[in-house]
Amino acid sequence: MKSYPLMKTFAGVVTTNRSASAPFCKGGGGDHDEKMIKNHLLITISLAVYQQLKFLFIRFKSIIMNTEQTLEQMKSLKLKGMADSYETQLGLPVNHQLEGHELITHLVQAEKLQRSNDRMDSLLKGAKLRYAATPETVTCSNERNLSKSTWNMLLEGRYLEEGTNILITGECGTGKSWLACALGYQACMMGIKTRYFNMHRLAETILMAKAGGTYVKFLNQIEKVPLIVLDDFGLQALPKYTKLALLEIMEERYARKSIIVTAQLPVSAWHKYLDEPALADALCDRLTARSHRLELKGPSLRRKK
Repeated sequence: MKSYPLMKTFAGVVTTNRSASAPFCKGGGGDHDEKMIKNHLLITISLAVYQQLKFLFIRFKSIIMNTEQTLEQMKSLKLKGMADSYETQLGLPVNHQLEGHELITHLVQAEKLQRSNDRMDSLLKGAKLRYAATPETVTCSNERNLSKSTWNMLLEGRYLEEGTNILITGECGTGKSWLACALGYQACMMGIKTRYFNMHRLAETILMAKAGGTYVKFLNQIEKVPLIVLDDFGLQALPKYTKLALLEIMEERYARKSIIVTAQLPVSAWHKYLDEPALADALCDRLTARSHRLELKGPSLRRKK
């Protein structure tokens, strides 16, 4: 706690005035009496001011202690947004600080915003998106075969409510993965849990889960995620265990939860790529039956960079 020298100064003034008045108390008349009266008045005023300042000091000290305790309690309850906002308020001039209901409303709104931001940060971290793409960074043009109306429709997120898939195809460098990550980012901003997988890494994860006895647990975790992104589908041959795992994943998600798939191969070539007719029929049917298709065109965006 800070020291307050002003209190000591007034205490000294009062003590000095008391000592100085002692000779005048022995008697006299005229000017002597007038000086004594003035001196007593000065002592009385000094005492009153001192008592008032002492009262204000005690009250101020109590307020400081209370605000410090309140801040510590907010922090211990993990109300970070509320604590930061309250600390900011205390740093303002007194005539600019909010009071009563306005202060409570301000603190509650600050805490709500903080929690919303924390959740979005957590969702983005858990999504593990390949690129830090946002909707604003996506270029819509006739050259790319992507219109603003189509892009804005997807950003509204109705496909997530309907359990519809998004199939993004196009040649290398046309921005398929960037587009998928931007949609994943938008889903996180809407508070929807998302998970990104590169197909090669997904195959490895499935193999390790089978070997480690956690395959069922892995499938259950995936099933709970409203949106998954499967990137670079069709780049290399898939082992049968991966195809079977994909079939299980798609069976559980069909018409309920969404999948975004990116591929260089056109959708019409997926059946041949999957090679096994029965599995190919089942996988393609579940992927394409309820889907939005985006076929990106134009030169490689990497060359432009």
